[in-house]
Amino acid sequence: MASVYIAKLAEDGLHLVDFKDSNDDCLGSCFGSTSPKIIPYYNILWAEQIEHNNSSQVIIVKIFYADQTGKLTLSPETITVKFIVNNDLTSPILFQPQPIPELEPTLGRTSADSMNDLLPKDGAKGSASVAGTVEDGSIVATILNRAYANTKRNKHFLVLINPKGGPGKGEQIYKTICAPFLSMARCQTTVIVTTHRYHALEIARDTPDIKKYDAVICCSGDGTPHEFINGLAKRQGDAREALAKLALCQLPCGSGNSVANSINGNSSPTMASLGMVKGVPIPVDLMLITQDDGQYLSFLSQTFGIIADADLGTEHLRWMGGTRFVYGVLKYTLQGKEYPCDIYIKYSHETPNAIKSHYIQSLQQHHDNIGTASTATLSSKVDYDQPSAPSSSTSGNSSHEEDTDLLTPRFGTVNDPVPADWVKIPDTDSLSIMYCGKMPWVSSDCMMFPATLPTDGTMDIFITNTNQMSRPQAIRMLAGMETGTHIEHDFIEYSKAEAYRLVPRGGSSSKGNLSFDGEQFPCHPFQVELLPALGCLLTNNGMWTLTGFDRR
Repeated sequence: MASVYIAKLAEDGLHLVDFKDSNDDCLGSCFGSTSPKIIPYYNILWAEQIEHNNSSQVIIVKIFYADQTGKLTLSPETITVKFIVNNDLTSPILFQPQPIPELEPTLGRTSADSMNDLLPKDGAKGSASVAGTVEDGSIVATILNRAYANTKRNKHFLVLINPKGGPGKGEQIYKTICAPFLSMARCQTTVIVTTHRYHALEIARDTPDIKKYDAVICCSGDGTPHEFINGLAKRQGDAREALAKLALCQLPCGSGNSVANSINGNSSPTMASLGMVKGVPIPVDLMLITQDDGQYLSFLSQTFGIIADADLGTEHLRWMGGTRFVYGVLKYTLQGKEYPCDIYIKYSHETPNAIKSHYIQSLQQHHDNIGTASTATLSSKVDYDQPSAPSSSTSGNSSHEEDTDLLTPRFGTVNDPVPADWVKIPDTDSLSIMYCGKMPWVSSDCMMFPATLPTDGTMDIFITNTNQMSRPQAIRMLAGMETGTHIEHDFIEYSKAEAYRLVPRGGSSSKGNLSFDGEQFPCHPFQVELLPALGCLLTNNGMWTLTGFDRR
């Protein structure tokens, strides 16, 4: 006799138990005879009723879900379940006799201590049944309410595909991996394949009704998100609202994939796809850069020295994927390259103890604000369906005036005198790395900024000098970048700042690579300051992957 499966709608998901007898009389004695296999609510994409027999009180429901086929891989699947309506949700019968692989309700690569931060927060763990009267149609509503307890269903995505990003497989990855998840979840999509540099910027700047989208999916590396947020900043009249409302997410198709790695803890396209469907929008800090007479927004990082050379100086090795970055850093570090410059910083926190204290306090404040334990708070932080609150000003031009001030620096521009309370960093004649960032992971194997948080009001700055560390020390430092322990060495500087300025020696004639969000810019003096909570990201349960920095 073919195997039959019992399904139980529990608080943490749909439990499936395999037993060998299909006789309905066996339900009471056979249920729970083996360990249950679970489809977590987080993994359920959609549910629909396909049959209801009033005489026999049977409801048949099709479940669309993400089946965890490996540690970092998911597969979109369907299963049909028969529910017996008997005033209780505890004994539905599985209709389709197909083997169901055991599922692991874990999402993304992270430390063991922080694994729970990627699990659904809508109910307590365990297999307690959901008691209550079942009425016609309410089973599907119950499943969907639990599957989307923290976020909006049927999201409307703007999908931007960079066909040349990274290894050049963005279009293929979207069509074969991401699109099936979005389709099963009944999401709406508008897909655009970019054709030239700054195309994403033009789309963000010029699309009249862009706020109708819930989020933008960048099928790319980190260059397309950089272009897109800078395009939003150039919009006339609604730039601030668009930046705050339109959540950014990434289908990892490039070399770095910092957004996907920081949100999911990995660069798995299937994990990212599920994360988009179930994503929760949160505000995030951005950074304002002034250079020459231009102004730019940065969501990820700015880097000068070995890191910039390793990234931009290995463009011919893009076929290597993320490995090219590791190769470049190791190469230039062993060469002992130096990048003389002057750096001025407006510090927020300088010492390890001050940084850790700030991190713990900001992390708690973030959880309080976002409310990861409260579905009401999560769903209301960025309300997809309600218009933004009107400006407190009654002036008819208030919106335009507010957006005009969007990129007005608080500390002046790079062309102004350095503010008196900024500190000039000593010994930068032999600088090797200057790296500033706002996301923990800059690639799948580099947790560059373990102490950064989405809205902690600071930027993290990492500085090294060749004359302060030997080559063996440099190699130990590089080895620690995967776990974020590289910042614990006493021969490096790791600090938090509100603003800084970097001036390469030689001024505008300096040679070398300078990177903003992985994009190449002239090696000219530049200045950066933090813009609190200006942007928006689509994240798992209101947070990106925790680094465990508070427990070090």
